[in-house]
Amino acid sequence: MSAGDRKPGETLECHRCHRIGTRGFVPWGSEGWECSNDRACTARLQQREKPDPRQMSQTELNNYLDRLVTHGLDDTPEFHQAYKIWERDQ
Repeated sequence: MSAGDRKPGETLECHRCHRIGTRGFVPWGSEGWECSNDRACTARLQQREKPDPRQMSQTELNNYLDRLVTHGLDDTPEFHQAYKIWERDQ
């Protein structure tokens, strides 16, 4: 697959961050696509890899909160989001 094989308006997916769209892609390998903006792609990839407290069991959520507090990250958006979920489940 190359840029020449691409149809106008065709929806593509980045192999790294899985963004779906019709613009801003470059060919990657023989059969894939990659975002043309490396910084934005890396930021989306890092966001996807963050744990989601809404999908954690109570034990996982407790351990996640403990880990954040232990590392001094108890005043971060991640902590506050997880703590709200923890409070709701109590």
